[in-house]
Amino acid sequence: MKVINYFDSDRQEHWLEKIGECDWGAGKYLYELLSKNEFYETVGEGSRLLLLIDGDELMSFCTYAVKDDVQSTELTPWVGFVYTYPQYRGHRYVGLLFNEIGKIAETEEVPQVYISTNEEGLYEKYGCEYKEQMTDIEGEPTRVYVKKFPHVQLVDYSDELKDSVFKFTDTCFSELGKAFDPEGRHSFYNDIGSSFASFKCLLADDEVIGTVGLKKIDDDTAELKALYLHKEYRGLGWGSRLINSAIDEARTLEFKTIVLDSMSIYKDALKLYEKSGFVPTERFNDNPYADIFMKKDL
Repeated sequence: MKVINYFDSDRQEHWLEKIGECDWGAGKYLYELLSKNEFYETVGEGSRLLLLIDGDELMSFCTYAVKDDVQSTELTPWVGFVYTYPQYRGHRYVGLLFNEIGKIAETEEVPQVYISTNEEGLYEKYGCEYKEQMTDIEGEPTRVYVKKFPHVQLVDYSDELKDSVFKFTDTCFSELGKAFDPEGRHSFYNDIGSSFASFKCLLADDEVIGTVGLKKIDDDTAELKALYLHKEYRGLGWGSRLINSAIDEARTLEFKTIVLDSMSIYKDALKLYEKSGFVPTERFNDNPYADIFMKKDL
């Protein structure tokens, strides 16, 4: 399952046929625009048609466009023609399209996108906020939503971030069914500067949404610690960015190996570690909760 841009595909005829099978009036109109090569003329040059596909199957699609059906406005860009085929509904696949839009927005430094719809209660599920009622090109009222993309940056930890780190970590632990205990088992968080060889924070505007740390085991070995990411930012590549930043920092600090422990129930995290080049190794600590141990030679 992946998201592609229709216009970058070498199978446009196949995907056009799939779009033509859509039972939605606006989807039929999109099919017409594509068939007549009027897509860019209608929604603006540089616009994209994003397709969520699985093999030969088209599951969901939407546009990321300069214009939509509210054209007497300076608002841009717009997410439009949002559609999921009936057999794939109920799985929040539109969220995967929004994840891709988030990546595009980051690259293009776009702070927000707009959606024109008659739906109420749908786009709120994907972090959109109702903005106002406007008028579409047919003169009909339409609800306009906005989805904001905060400025995200990776920074070195400083004491000014301590309260935000504690709040974020407590939230992450709660989601995992664990208790964050800064006065006991997790007391090292009280002095992050001394406890870690490196500690990075991922910020959305001024809010901590991700962390990753390195703890020195010996002169040659560091342990990857405190890798957490806010659930709304998962699937956007930030997890890999956090791990890669730790790997780069370990090389800068002249460590030769990074190790980590984890639990076999955290399957998504394990896939991320494997993707980053970590391989199984022997147990290196007495953590009673861990049953997975990995390393990466630098």
